[in-house]
Amino acid sequence: IVQLTVESDPLCMVSPVIAEHGLDYALRAYNAQLPESYFRSEEMRSWIGSAIDRLGHRFNHTVAGRLRDLGLQAEAEFLMSRLGGVAADGDVDTLAWNGATGDIFVIECKRLLADKTVGEIAERLVEFGPNHVERNGRRGPTRRHLDRVAILRSRLPHLAAATGIAENAIRIRSCLVTSAL
Repeated sequence: IVQLTVESDPLCMVSPVIAEHGLDYALRAYNAQLPESYFRSEEMRSWIGSAIDRLGHRFNHTVAGRLRDLGLQAEAEFLMSRLGGVAADGDVDTLAWNGATGDIFVIECKRLLADKTVGEIAERLVEFGPNHVERNGRRGPTRRHLDRVAILRSRLPHLAAATGIAENAIRIRSCLVTSAL
């Protein structure tokens, strides 16, 4: 923005490209389409984190509903503590199963952000790497998912009771469902 005059309501010149980019960025932030790492203030990180979390939970339920439409039994946000785990184990975004085949789908649901640059795409690939550690010291999303799958494999009797599938018929399938390609 270049100010051209000095009065109280000055005449300014704005580059249309910069204005469009600024508006796009503001709208992406408002719609929780940017990661927390893009923001510096704690207030904005908290706001965007809450918005991303709310939309992520909604996506988990959308996936579970679609799987039920396809004839599977499915439950969004299946608590690991129901299988003898502890609260720190978290939950499976969506657990779905087919009683006839014994398949149990442990599904990690991800609402993908609209990464546009090579740098943004690279950041996302690092974030979803199996050994990624987040800034707060937490394991990355892929590691947490793989750890939950391992816990489920070690708790087959509990999983059998929760799904109604005989323990010896269970086939655990680790899956990732994304909101976009």
